[in-house]
Amino acid sequence: MYRWGNTAHDMARNYVRKTERKSWSSDSLKKALEAINGGSSIRKAGRDFNIPESTLRDQMKLASPSVSLGRKGIFTPQQEQEIVNHVIKLANLFYGVTPMSLRKIAFDFAVKNNIKHNFNNQKQLAGKDWLYLFIKRNPKISLRQPEGTSINRITSFNADEVKRFFSHLEQIYSKFHFAANRVYNCDETGISNVPNKSGKIYAARGSKQVGVATSGERGRNVTVMCCMNAAGGYIPPMFIYPRKRMSASLETGGPVGAIYHCSDNGWINQDLFLTWLEHFKKHAKPSLDDPVLVATMEKAESGFRCTGIFPLNVDRFTADDFAPAEQHRNISIACNLDESDVQKNPQVTEVNVTSIEDTMTSVPSNSERKDTQPSTSTGTNCEKNLSAAFVSIENIAPIPKKVRRNIKKGGPKKQHSQILTSTPIKVQLLEDQKKRESKAAKAAGKKEASKLKPKKVTQT
Repeated sequence: MYRWGNTAHDMARNYVRKTERKSWSSDSLKKALEAINGGSSIRKAGRDFNIPESTLRDQMKLASPSVSLGRKGIFTPQQEQEIVNHVIKLANLFYGVTPMSLRKIAFDFAVKNNIKHNFNNQKQLAGKDWLYLFIKRNPKISLRQPEGTSINRITSFNADEVKRFFSHLEQIYSKFHFAANRVYNCDETGISNVPNKSGKIYAARGSKQVGVATSGERGRNVTVMCCMNAAGGYIPPMFIYPRKRMSASLETGGPVGAIYHCSDNGWINQDLFLTWLEHFKKHAKPSLDDPVLVATMEKAESGFRCTGIFPLNVDRFTADDFAPAEQHRNISIACNLDESDVQKNPQVTEVNVTSIEDTMTSVPSNSERKDTQPSTSTGTNCEKNLSAAFVSIENIAPIPKKVRRNIKKGGPKKQHSQILTSTPIKVQLLEDQKKRESKAAKAAGKKEASKLKPKKVTQT
């Protein structure tokens, strides 16, 4: 219903029906048509199901009866479902579609397939009303706030790495038979002393800038080491502050049993991790007769179940879960960026990606492709689809490609699942520790020698 001051957009989104036409449902229509086919008269079926006789006669002439009223949509339900499926696919591959991108995709989809539309040809975008009603018609998708995920994390979660992890986990479980209260998860997280996002406040209408007082515009990060077991029991956390020396005031009001330390950058290091292990040993009380298992993951008690760690479920993840890693791996092979190429040229890697918008302008419309000569060479199914009359949504908004970027030589090695208490790993860790201690001793010796070395006296 129109109210004074409403815009055309509000009227389209909040339209109130003014007539009782076609107030019957599709189920009523289906039952009425079944009754007619069963021998009932059209007039009687209309009275029984409250559907006009003329409507039943018209619906009987149609191949597929419809209940829709008013103007037809720009896209058919099948075409809208194709858009929905592609949006979900891109989101699962970590290439989510923004509202502006979706409006651009809808416009190109209509133009490339010569579908009659009332979109804005000047801006080459579908309208905001179409977007709002499209989301309303397709509740399978919704606007979400994504979390930044690095390419390395995406590619590391692949079938080979997960298979290696569960193979190690099976070995541990078959040897020690851990109970729920002896399987622990530890993880570190960062907490800023300044809120990243403040709550909304009331201010004068029309104010161009509204602020709120904080301890600093850029907060300092405090690391918290947390740990819990599959039964729901917690180990008191460890707080790591970014400072040179600790102060007793920083321990005021903290959790019971928590410990507090500091480092130059506020991150955990080797020495602090050993300190945390002593803290963990004090509360978990592991022994040779009653050992514990410490794993790393991002969720708490429910995370043990959803990751298949406890109870053990080696088939927890499917091929769909590994699709993003496989997609990025396939792109890497296509770009000739395998491990041999990286070794030959360590300055090159594949970390940047193009946006969805950059991939939506290379597909010609039907009218443009009708004038082109078909190729006589044999091609893939994808190439054959391009020559068809219909342009699919995958061709209009393809998956972005990776591009090369220069990086520094060296860098951390790729990590794999390991059993740190196994003999080979334990020997390697001891050797690495000896090397670090020897290197530190040499550096200390050079420093002492430089202090004892007599200084040159210059005569004037």
